[in-house]
Amino acid sequence: MPKTKASVAAKSRPRNDGLWEFACALYAEPGVAKACLALQDECGADVPLLLAAIWHGATGHGPLAAARAKRWQANARAWRKQIVGPLRQARRALKAHDAADLYAAVKRAELAAEKLQLEALEHDAAARQVRAPHARLQDAHANARLMLQRGKDSAPLRKIFSALREAP
Repeated sequence: MPKTKASVAAKSRPRNDGLWEFACALYAEPGVAKACLALQDECGADVPLLLAAIWHGATGHGPLAAARAKRWQANARAWRKQIVGPLRQARRALKAHDAADLYAAVKRAELAAEKLQLEALEHDAAARQVRAPHARLQDAHANARLMLQRGKDSAPLRKIFSALREAP
């Protein structure tokens, strides 16, 4: 995900950033990209889906309802299988070859596909709720664990939330 200077703080006010801006800003925080890739490679996590779930809670949308979470997961699985997965596979294969221009083009296409995925998830998000800052972080934690289908935080997930809390 590209870097952006947008704040990802979920401390004292609801965020007005869209999902893409939030995801890029959080991903750009120190250690978050590495943590996201570890969750992707070690746990099969869909990083855009995970970031969307965190955004949903951290920006005051509240906890994800089970039906919405299942819909998001099903849509993400299909999008990853049909679009993002083949692009990622092609990008990784090109990395070993002397094809820098083609590698860069495929990487841009992969990011564009992830952006479209996030836009669809944002469109599906519930109306903004007025949530206290501590509730937003709790909601973001619960949503992330739901998307990872695990009850406990892992070290990479703790790194993501540490960056979320410490962002300016």
